[in-house]
This record gives sequence, C-alpha cells and structure tokens, in this order.
Amino acid sequence: MLDAVAGAVQLDDSEQAYLSALARAASAPSRPRRQPRLPTPELRPSIQRLLDSIVGLPAFVRNGRLDVLGINTMGRAMYSLAFEQPDDP
Repeated sequence: MLDAVAGAVQLDDSEQAYLSALARAASAPSRPRRQPRLPTPELRPSIQRLLDSIVGLPAFVRNGRLDVLGINTMGRAMYSLAFEQPDDP
C-alpha cells in the first residue's frame, strides 16, 4: 500500500524510506500512559469560613479539574440538583 502511495506522489528513495519509517512508528504498540495520582483536594478551613461569610450570593471554590472543593449555603441551594446523588436502579 505504501509503495502505491509513494509511486502515486512520485517519492524518491529517501522519501519512500522516510514514509515507511513513519508508518512503522505509527503502528508500533505504545505503552499506556499512567495518570499521575493527584492529591486529595482539600479546602483550607479559612477559605470555607470565607465562603460561609458570603450570605447574599452563591459562592464556591473549584480546583483545576473543576471539582467543587467548598460551597456556601446559598450556592448549595442554588446548585442543589448538581449535588443530588442518582438513584440506584
């Protein structure tokens, strides 16, 4: 198949060798990457106290993965559907 492609686009010998090397590299099995273990997200108590002091607005803190680390009462009320656990079938 690669020879047909190389002929159709008129590759010279070195270009054809490069194309073959690319095809071998693409089809070589690769090791699955291990995801680094992230620390358990924690919210400092002082930040939670700050959230709790905001009474007129919903407020929350998220990490880089968008996990909600802390939320105030108004935020929990406003986003209550997001915090519901689905029923087990």
